[in-house]
Amino acid sequence: TQDAAAAVEEQTASLAAFAATAEQLKGAAEDLDGLVGRFKV
Repeated sequence: TQDAAAAVEEQTASLAAFAATAEQLKGAAEDLDGLVGRFKV
């Protein structure tokens, strides 16, 4: 049915958004690690 297809599309879209956010957070964490590493002696 069309409702089921729409629901699956919505879930797929939110999963993709979640994955993109996770990638961004990972990148931010790595940047932060780099900054912190510079200050550690």
